[in-house]
Amino acid sequence: MNRYLLISIVALLTSHQIYSEQVPTLMDYSDKTFKLDLNKADEADMVFIMTRCVGIYNLTEQFNPSDKEKRLEMGAMLLMVLEELHPDKNEDERFDIFFEMIEPAQDLYIEESQKHYIRYGERFNDLHISDMAFCNLMLDPEAEEYLLK
Repeated sequence: MNRYLLISIVALLTSHQIYSEQVPTLMDYSDKTFKLDLNKADEADMVFIMTRCVGIYNLTEQFNPSDKEKRLEMGAMLLMVLEELHPDKNEDERFDIFFEMIEPAQDLYIEESQKHYIRYGERFNDLHISDMAFCNLMLDPEAEEYLLK
């Protein structure tokens, strides 16, 4: 079961749709998938969101060093979930899974940033801004009342 969950998430992250011009924001994904109520989100949803958050923070920390702390916090949360999903794996194997998962998300944001910079001379587009806001909300303890209805 856990293996199928990982395969599904990797497939979702690497699918053609995710790299197209119509990349859904995390807010759109969350609204469509579990109506923005994290209590209704399953493990795959949470892993997908955390993976994308680590990806966006990897990009933005180059411009805002304080985002490193956010990336580390979200990454630690993702590793805890992977520990639950893969209790049979040792720490090194879970880190390998972690890096395999975040690379496509990181590439997504880098590619989107490069395309946007070429077109408009700015690094961040609406996807970056929306996902950054969503990820920041995920890390805000006071946001619990909004995300956990």
